[in-house]
Amino acid sequence: DNCEKKSRRITEVVFDSNGQAVSIYHKHHLFPNEMLFLKSGPFSPTTFSLLGRRWGVAICYEGVYPTITGDYSQFDSLIDQGATTLLWSVGGVPSIAKLTGEHLAKKFNVSVLVSTLGSSEIFMRNGSSAFQESVIDGLQAIGYQGNVSVRHLELA
Repeated sequence: DNCEKKSRRITEVVFDSNGQAVSIYHKHHLFPNEMLFLKSGPFSPTTFSLLGRRWGVAICYEGVYPTITGDYSQFDSLIDQGATTLLWSVGGVPSIAKLTGEHLAKKFNVSVLVSTLGSSEIFMRNGSSAFQESVIDGLQAIGYQGNVSVRHLELA
């Protein structure tokens, strides 16, 4: 049923080490084919504090969206809220994520942690990058030394 499908959203939830949700973000900028069966979240750029940093959240196409449209308002808002590191969860096309992550790091003078299902890549403020085998390795590359658990959840 299409009505039921249009009530579903793509959501990223971040938990602290005690299992408490510190951020719940619903993807606003949907990829065109996602619009057929998913509902867009409200325009609500989301930041949270964790691991001694202020993080800004973007999901997949949202990282690429501003380079296509010229509308950087989501990222401008994240920076205005004090984000010093962007957490960008990407579902595919690592080559585009690499180019865009590098661009975002340079444009906004922030670190960008790009997380895919199999690996992560860190883009430092100057745009240099370091491929990491996992998000945990990526966090350690930007100086975090604590315990982290990362889970990817896909709903059918």
